[in-house]
Amino acid sequence: FIDKPEIRILNHPKWDLNRSVAQLRNKIFSSLQQTMNKETFALFSSIFLGNRTAVKQQMDHEKEPFKYWGTSHYLARSGLHLVIFSIIWHFILGFLPLLFFWKQLILVMLIGCYSILSWASVSFNRALIMFFIAKFCLLARKRLHYVHLITLATFLVLIFNPLQLFYLDFQLSFGLTFALAWFSHIHQHKKCD
Repeated sequence: FIDKPEIRILNHPKWDLNRSVAQLRNKIFSSLQQTMNKETFALFSSIFLGNRTAVKQQMDHEKEPFKYWGTSHYLARSGLHLVIFSIIWHFILGFLPLLFFWKQLILVMLIGCYSILSWASVSFNRALIMFFIAKFCLLARKRLHYVHLITLATFLVLIFNPLQLFYLDFQLSFGLTFALAWFSHIHQHKKCD
């Protein structure tokens, strides 16, 4: 709750992977900002890059039609956008004469690069972790169940950052996804009985 915290950098290591990735991400961001018009860049930045803070004023104007129809959540990058990105690349890779394993490995690398070069959100991270676990199970030829997948992703996030449990965006993202998976599982069992 501090308005302007005083932060001083005492020294930089000679080379830092996180800093290099952040500099590359910001360089791509600024070059795209210079080549696109304001409206297009605002939508692109919000939906595909996940950076809404840099284009907040422009997006406030663009949100009005989406609010009217109740679809403003499509403007925030989430797991849906990762799925769309994955489907598009899966379709493109379908035309390459490669083995299934190599296509899946290329898809994992493309999704990994996309996640590194864009800004994170809780729902995007949830979808990303679930994507990587699902691809691992697919390549290892292990059975996969959606309820187990969301549970494992939740535990992985909480192992690395237990404080996430107290944040509302984590609770809503993981809780609602788990509830949908659980209700879908129950509905499928009722159909079978």
